[in-house]
Amino acid sequence: MNNLITVTSVTPNLDAVQEVQIQNGNYTAQYGSYMGVHVNLTTKSGTNSIHGALYEFVRNDLFDAHPYFDAPGSAKQPLRVNQFGTEVDGPVYLPRIYDGRNKTWFFFSYEGYRYPQTSGPSQQTIPLPEMINGDFSNWKAANGSLIPIFDPTTTRSDGKGGFIRDAYAGNLIPASQLSPLSRKIAAYFPAPNAPGLVRNYVSTGTEPRKRIENAYVYKADHSFGVKNRLSFTYTKNGEYWNNAYDTNAADPNN
Repeated sequence: MNNLITVTSVTPNLDAVQEVQIQNGNYTAQYGSYMGVHVNLTTKSGTNSIHGALYEFVRNDLFDAHPYFDAPGSAKQPLRVNQFGTEVDGPVYLPRIYDGRNKTWFFFSYEGYRYPQTSGPSQQTIPLPEMINGDFSNWKAANGSLIPIFDPTTTRSDGKGGFIRDAYAGNLIPASQLSPLSRKIAAYFPAPNAPGLVRNYVSTGTEPRKRIENAYVYKADHSFGVKNRLSFTYTKNGEYWNNAYDTNAADPNN
């Protein structure tokens, strides 16, 4: 597994990890020209006896003290975090058909993460209704001067190795140059509910939402002898947010 800054492609649960190796500096040829830190994980394999585990880590406001900076007498904010999983491994054994002890093993692990919460209010910048129709006559700097926009169809050489363009008259884009696709997208913009050109839409952000993660590891090993062993590993990770407004097309947050 290569880890560049904060991008991690595989995140198996702890019960699925046999060994961790971290490398930095110069690497051997098998790692290519990757710049950064290599995090190498070796997943566990099954053994000749059945093993298993179940676990759950719980964070709940019922167990927590007040955060240090909470106002005296205020109610604790709700907190519900559940991280749970299972692991099972052993030999592949089919009664009267196949005995995989010392030859064939399996390993499986799963971990889930659930974090319900509510989203807070936020400010967003959306175009003014007239801008959707190409009217940028109110597109002005803080000092009141017009910020010109330029017609890309007039691009030409300035004779000095660069390019110049003509500004739109009155900062108005002709209707013929407005993309039919962008018009369709713009139909979903709500009207601003705050003044100004920036941070002009405030969403209440009271919708409940839940962070959901699932991680799976499947592994099979077969020994052909002292010198040869075949392993197959399949990992799957998924993370997404389930928002209350996801099924409401009329909500601007969707």
